Amino acid sequence: MGVRALTVGGTAAVAAVGGAVYWLLGESAPPEPTLPGRLERHRTVLDGRERTWTTYVPDGLRGPAPLLLVLHGSGDDGAAVRRQTGYAFDRLADRHGFVVAYPDGYRGNWNEPRIGGRFAAKELGLSDVDLLRDVATSSDEVDPRRVYATGFSSGGQMALRLALEAPDLVAAIAPVAANVPTTANLAATDLGMPVPALFVTGTADPMNPYGGGEVRLYGTRRRGRVRPALEGARWFAERNGITGDAAVERISDRGSDGAWVESHHWAGSEPVRLLSVHGGGHHYPAVGVRGRRLLGPSPQLLDTPARVWEFVSAHRRPE
Repeated sequence: MGVRALTVGGTAAVAAVGGAVYWLLGESAPPEPTLPGRLERHRTVLDGRERTWTTYVPDGLRGPAPLLLVLHGSGDDGAAVRRQTGYAFDRLADRHGFVVAYPDGYRGNWNEPRIGGRFAAKELGLSDVDLLRDVATSSDEVDPRRVYATGFSSGGQMALRLALEAPDLVAAIAPVAANVPTTANLAATDLGMPVPALFVTGTADPMNPYGGGEVRLYGTRRRGRVRPALEGARWFAERNGITGDAAVERISDRGSDGAWVESHHWAGSEPVRLLSVHGGGHHYPAVGVRGRRLLGPSPQLLDTPARVWEFVSAHRRPE
């Protein structure tokens, strides 16, 4: 009887632990829609290794068209960030006539600009800038003056690296949950050419600290130090030649969970904008998508994909 009770109790305990883990790590997104365009899988060999990416091409696309690079976070791939953004970029591509590319990092990660973080891509010195250049130039359907990059977390850092090291490639960037690294944690070479940038950051992010400091998840997975979100955006505005103060605006009402969104906008020919999701966690905020609870709250106040496209598509690289 005692053994039976122990077994039943143990099973219940295992189930409870499993349920708690699922609650913390589970995420939800809309089902993959049926879309009129086509998904295409691509491969190339770079640094002696096969690299892959997926593109979504709208039906009846009239080229040369803009291209948006959407870069995933650590441990994920292009398919994951496509799902985590609720397939919103594919829908936007159908509506506005652009190509979306979802590249895959090497073993789930990028050789992005932070010194911290022992990713294989960093340790091997892989040229992810060259990979993304190959993605952008692999199709005649793409307008080389209208190539943009957005990314989540490590993918946002990779978008930042493109702006610093390949400003001849990207016309604008939009890092999400990716504060600018401190000088001591920055491995990229900044060529100093201005690039418009939109930053989206949650104030309740447990990994990428809104107020600056070491990037880590509850004491683990250290990635080095980053600047406070506001300071990093201001730094980027200054590198773009903007010396004035930001215009500050509240762009959402407070939700039932107390979350709200604030905008800081540094105006200029290469503008910089910071959208602060007050009460938001370490997620790429998208309508109808709930990220992993372990990474903080997922307020439903900001359609980030639409905001990203609105911002980046207003720019093109000069001749």
